[in-house]
Amino acid sequence: MPSQQVTLGSSALKRKFFTMPPRFLVHLGAIGFCSMATEGAMFDWSGVYFKTIVKAPEAYVVLGYASFMVMMATGRFLGDTMIQRYGRKRWLQVSGLLVSTGMLVSVSFPLLVPATFGFMLVGIGVSGIVPMVYSVAGQSKTVAPGMALALVSGVSYFGFLLGPPAIGYISEVTNLQYSYALIGCLGLLITLLVARVKAIH
Repeated sequence: MPSQQVTLGSSALKRKFFTMPPRFLVHLGAIGFCSMATEGAMFDWSGVYFKTIVKAPEAYVVLGYASFMVMMATGRFLGDTMIQRYGRKRWLQVSGLLVSTGMLVSVSFPLLVPATFGFMLVGIGVSGIVPMVYSVAGQSKTVAPGMALALVSGVSYFGFLLGPPAIGYISEVTNLQYSYALIGCLGLLITLLVARVKAIH
């Protein structure tokens, strides 16, 4: 009889362990995935984009990557100020729109100045998304904060790993402009997903 109770308890424990995570954590993971896929695409392909699509002079090929990185760093420094002024939810939605707008500008006007400006917008856009998403996950009241953060960060990092190869595959089939247009769609998806997460205030 005691062994039967142990077996039943173990079975219940397994069922509990393998339950689906709350929907808001899935949405947070998807937001982080989109953001880190964008970061990975910018890290690995911005130089190629400026060389093959923008056709920048050799000395300016790194301009896209540099402008993205500088504005991402700047956005990280200004993140707390923007959250206090506009609220986390609104700033996340604006960040998604900045990503999509920046990519739209870069894809629609593949010239040195517009593309650089577009990459700057993308840098500001992605700068605060992942930190804000992790912060919301860590404040979870329905799931242990450590488990919630591990789930969201794991899904997010998968985007960083999957984004660059996906961009390369799509660019082989079409070209890099279409690949970056897809990244712009991820920015819009971020904005839409944020609107669905009530835990973000």
